[in-house]
Amino acid sequence: MGSLYRFLEPLILYALREEGPAHGYELLSTLQGHALTETPIDGPALYRTLRILEQNGQVVSAWETGRGPARRRYAVTAKGRRHLQEWREVLDHLQVALRRFVAEIGPPASKAGRGWGRPGRPRGRGVSASAG
Repeated sequence: MGSLYRFLEPLILYALREEGPAHGYELLSTLQGHALTETPIDGPALYRTLRILEQNGQVVSAWETGRGPARRRYAVTAKGRRHLQEWREVLDHLQVALRRFVAEIGPPASKAGRGWGRPGRPRGRGVSASAG
């Protein structure tokens, strides 16, 4: 199944809220358990999203030095907590819409023929069988 990188934002904010400040690598491990698909979370996508969240003031980071190489430690801000609540509303609406859509796609067979037409048959003006 495809990746849903846009949904990394709420996952990151949630993990930082629940687990506290963390390094990117720690976040990557934590987020794998909350991923919305079975596709592993991509490290570069995680760091891109962290940068965006930081630019928007939703997370802050500080360099941590000591043993080993310097690493950034990320923490959620009050603005990030509010943004997570906004995501909660978006996800609630999405959940309702997805349930409705999945119900339309799936069984029962008695609904066959309703909606956009039968699978494999193009519908609409100007659509030829060779299109696609």
